[in-house]
Amino acid sequence: MTTIKIYEPEIKECPICGRFLCKKYNTEPRTVVRLHETIKAVEHVKQCKNKKCSNRGKPFRSAELQSMVLPHMRYGIDVIARAGELRFYDLMTLHEIIEEFAKLGFKFSLGEISFLIDKFLGLTAGVQEEKIPEIRKNLEKKGFVLSVDGTISIKGKTLYIFRDTVNNIVLYSEICEVNDTTHIETMLRHVVEKFGVPLAIISDMQQSIIDSIKIVLPGVPHQFCQYHFLRNAGDALTKDLHQDLGKEMKKMGVQAEVNRIQREMSGKKTMR
Repeated sequence: MTTIKIYEPEIKECPICGRFLCKKYNTEPRTVVRLHETIKAVEHVKQCKNKKCSNRGKPFRSAELQSMVLPHMRYGIDVIARAGELRFYDLMTLHEIIEEFAKLGFKFSLGEISFLIDKFLGLTAGVQEEKIPEIRKNLEKKGFVLSVDGTISIKGKTLYIFRDTVNNIVLYSEICEVNDTTHIETMLRHVVEKFGVPLAIISDMQQSIIDSIKIVLPGVPHQFCQYHFLRNAGDALTKDLHQDLGKEMKKMGVQAEVNRIQREMSGKKTMR
């Protein structure tokens, strides 16, 4: 069964004037297919309505949703990362990747897998250098809220994504073997040097991210993403049990069958 979820911006007050954000518009339901779930996402986009605020009318969006899926994409970032992992780290052929995804209930064509791998390459490459001056000019004019996301793991390494949540643009990304403050501080300084100082920052509660933000951007409002906080708390309490259960389900073929049923039900709803 497809789960309907509502997403709102993590920032509740305007970072410029401090007024509470109000409704700007609600998006139409959007299907997002992740590795282990399919959701219908509805986003409640907010804005500042203070007529005297320079931030008036600017859209504030959900960093949680943006950390799951790229703009105009149906498949989640975790699916894209898995395709890239299989291709470039496990050195699988396209046909082998299709077979691997089939174990999770996916039915990909060669064209779809090639598209996902291209998206992976684009994601890990970040923003092209020639586009940076234009993007910075736009950000300096309108301001931006920076999201720092390090929740995607690839073969024990972490994919860090720095995103402008207002325009939903990936500003920089990098795969790191080490997740300490020194490495994250270096990436954060690079983003600030290229794109300027954000109005506010959203991140999970990874200590090295928190420390880096305090060093590089002292005084800039910093909001923790509730989704990442709750997920990290859940990992600490139940991760081992969840992994053991997942292994047993995989052995018995339960997860593949659940995914297949979910997709069939989703397809029937779409036909209606």
